[in-house]
Amino acid sequence: IPYDRIIRFEIMRKITLYLILFYADEDGRERTFRTNLSFPNMIKVLMGIEDMAPQLQIDEKMRAALQIYRYKDAYDRLKKDPGII
Repeated sequence: IPYDRIIRFEIMRKITLYLILFYADEDGRERTFRTNLSFPNMIKVLMGIEDMAPQLQIDEKMRAALQIYRYKDAYDRLKKDPGII
């Protein structure tokens, strides 16, 4: 799915958690892609989608959660190597 066609993503819980990507196909019709959230580094995948798709529509709770993980990641890198700043 090209990043510029992604509209939004949501997380859905049934028995397990799923990521649902909403995107526009070549004809402009909205489509969905669903995948299981249980694979490694899913938070980094979500942050990457947020970075690469500026038109992404996500709710404020999700945006805040991703920001917390960004801060934690930056803090962990700084703690590991204080010379990076």
